Amino acid sequence: IREHFPSLGIGVAGYPEKHPQAASPEVDLDNLQRKVAAGASAVFTQLFFDNQTYFRFREACARRGIAIPIVPGIMPITEFARIQRIAALS
Repeated sequence: IREHFPSLGIGVAGYPEKHPQAASPEVDLDNLQRKVAAGASAVFTQLFFDNQTYFRFREACARRGIAIPIVPGIMPITEFARIQRIAALS
């Protein structure tokens, strides 16, 4: 992508609460680190309910040298049933 569109930003997913299929938080961060090394411009996180989870995730990323922006996944609550459904998927 960078070769053909050098000014295009590349966003990747990050999981403050660990990806559901990751073996551990460390493995999940290993995967994120590979995405960043491959050219990511920013990390956009999965939604979370506890701000401390996000802050711990940022600190863990910083300890690994991940220095690109980490944008928190924020979803306005417009319908309680919708947020329950999305949380169940996560």
